[in-house]
Amino acid sequence: MAKTPAMGRKGALVAIAASVACGLAIVPQQALANGCLFPPVWDPDTSTYTISTAEQLRTLYQGACDMSATIRLANDIDLTDTGEFLPIGSTVDPFTGTFDGAGHAITGLQVTSPASSGFGLIGWSSNATIRDLRVTGTVISLGVETTGGILAGSATNTTITNVHVNGTVNVPDGAGGMVGSLAGGSITNSSAAVVVTSGLTAGGIVASIYQASQVAPEISGTSSTGSATSIGGTSGGIAGSIFGGTVRTSSSTAIVHGNRAGGLVGNAQSSGDIPATISDSFSTGDVVANPGSVDEIGGILGGNCLYEPASLVRNYFAGTLTQAGGATTGGILGGAGGCLVSVGTQATTTGNLWNSDTTGPAGAGGTVGVARTTAQMRQIGTYTELGWSIANGWDANPTATWLICSQVNNGYPFQRGQLAATACKAPAEAAAGTTPAALTATLLPSRRRVVSGQRLRIGIRTANPGGTAAEAVTSCIRLPSRMVVASTGGALRSGRTACFRVGTVAAGDQVTKVITVRAVSTRRVRVTVTGSARASGVAKVQAAATRVTVTPRAPRARVTG
Repeated sequence: MAKTPAMGRKGALVAIAASVACGLAIVPQQALANGCLFPPVWDPDTSTYTISTAEQLRTLYQGACDMSATIRLANDIDLTDTGEFLPIGSTVDPFTGTFDGAGHAITGLQVTSPASSGFGLIGWSSNATIRDLRVTGTVISLGVETTGGILAGSATNTTITNVHVNGTVNVPDGAGGMVGSLAGGSITNSSAAVVVTSGLTAGGIVASIYQASQVAPEISGTSSTGSATSIGGTSGGIAGSIFGGTVRTSSSTAIVHGNRAGGLVGNAQSSGDIPATISDSFSTGDVVANPGSVDEIGGILGGNCLYEPASLVRNYFAGTLTQAGGATTGGILGGAGGCLVSVGTQATTTGNLWNSDTTGPAGAGGTVGVARTTAQMRQIGTYTELGWSIANGWDANPTATWLICSQVNNGYPFQRGQLAATACKAPAEAAAGTTPAALTATLLPSRRRVVSGQRLRIGIRTANPGGTAAEAVTSCIRLPSRMVVASTGGALRSGRTACFRVGTVAAGDQVTKVITVRAVSTRRVRVTVTGSARASGVAKVQAAATRVTVTPRAPRARVTG
């Protein structure tokens, strides 16, 4: 019997067994394929499954369908309230095809079963491609020796591009925001905003990175937010551990906790002929040593193997370091530790720097890199002196690796293509685009005609149509001789003038203050009220005068008996 593509290897065997044992016609494809009851649309010319429903996606678990095919999403898929999701691909039958998200999202992913050691949307992949996909979900395992991530539990020689994940991962052995274990392969132009927890190894993107058959894995153009916590081991904002491989042009704002912890990588060492390298990357998150830790915490790398150390080139740290127990600390590198073997590989450490204002004394404990203040780290000259490829963010420079401007990344450098450089403005342009503070004042009488002895309210509205806040604003109302103040409304009086200390008026905002006055006159008169406003660095402005007519009270009629 020929195996139909959607049946997969296991489905074909089931069909043969059913035919032989029962002497019946071949069971229809829909009822086979290990529970593939809602078969995806199959294109035999391109070996592609097209997925448009949650039921179709759920049929792909553990090799029930052809694991070498292309899987393409036709639309967003919501797995909420569909129950436990069984990962696609297993150790016996890993996913080896292409998963093309086509820019769509999978939401509501729930992977909590202890049935597999690889946890995620994809359990195990090998020589696969995963691209253009967004996934939100929860991956939790209480079993032992398990690895997990929102996207994949274990990925070998797998290419991951333009994938973005959100959610929670809690796996005891190796927990990564995106992937549990990456052996060979690459992750490019992707991001993770995940709360990651592990008892052993935790990483904002990947728990552990390994070389595979002398193929060096690489993470580039990738960012991590959220947190990475190892309860008793190693953690990093990008990767928990590297055993041969590269992290470059990547960044992390994740909060990292661990016995051995780094803003980007917890522990690193080369592997044979495959070096470990962290380059052109930065961290601005907080790195915290677990209570009682006697290991290392660093702004970029926690522990660097003394005998097979990683190379650290052109990285910076601008977060905080919190020491606990006897942990050693450093603004770039925490210290030497975490070695598996010793073969004497030489590492390179050049062009690294950390923020001495944010790290405090903990940053000075390391021997790698130089300390600079916040103000210095926002100046391009600080980096050109260290040999960085860096340009002002408003320059049309297609070759620079780094860009810098005050409008992006809190004024710190960022990698080209990682953040919105279009927001950068040259100093002259930025100054021209921001108008200074300005003031207008308008009098607002509650009425224009009153009878002698009556009260009326007079307000003064102070507005700032400028582009920056007006500071130390004061507005004043000057009354004519025919009016007396009945209620100041908080104003300070000086003769016939009542002034309010308004304070700050934000750009585009306005503030109104009001006093209550009483008009007194024995004859009909028209009186004039004037007002003004001033601020620090802004010329005094006059409000347009307003006139109020006061008429005498009519005499009471005399009553005679």
